[in-house]
Order: sequence, then C-alpha cells, then structure tokens
Amino acid sequence: MEKNETDFGITLAKGGVSSGPYIVIPIIGPSNLRDFSGDVVEYFVDPISNNVPNREIITIGNGLNERVEIDEQLDKVRDASSDRYEMIKSIYYQNRNAQLEEEYIQNLPVPKIYIE
Repeated sequence: MEKNETDFGITLAKGGVSSGPYIVIPIIGPSNLRDFSGDVVEYFVDPISNNVPNREIITIGNGLNERVEIDEQLDKVRDASSDRYEMIKSIYYQNRNAQLEEEYIQNLPVPKIYIE
C-alpha cells in the first residue's frame, strides 16, 4: 500500500471551503487562507508532534531543507519573470490544484462541515 499525503487544507477543500486570499508568510512561504488555517490546526492538534522535544527546531530545519531544494528553481523564476510575485502565485495555485486533483484525493469521501 502506498502512502498518501493529505493535510487539513485538503479536507477543508473537499468540504467546499474556498481557498480565500493568496498570502505570503515570512519564513513559511506562499499559501492561502484555507491552507494556512489548516496548517495551524494541524500544528495544535497533532498529538505526536506535540510530544517531540525541540519541535520548533525540527520544523525550522525542515523548512530550510525545503528552501535549499527549490532554491535553484526560484533563481530560474526570478530570471524568467518580470513579475515574480504573480509567477510564484501561479506556480503555487497550479501545484495545489494538482494535489487536489490527484486520484486518491478525488476518491476520498466528502466531509460534512457544518458552520452555524
């Protein structure tokens, strides 16, 4: 069985919550309001990560590793685009929409989210 990565932002998207405005958060990077809210919920709800000593150091280390992995691609974006902000925004949404269109996510049951 292959491992499938999902997050609370995907759950909210499946439940029909719109993405909201595009935001760029220092250190964390590009996101939208729905996905950022999902990340905050995951941060506080995940019982395993909450019990890991030095969780913040691990998280910062993971973020720096991800940044190093995409640094060359970011340099190409800077060189190729006259409007880097719009290009990165477009790349973010294309990537996120591709994640939402993956087959295993399409086959997940739709959660029932009630907000009164």
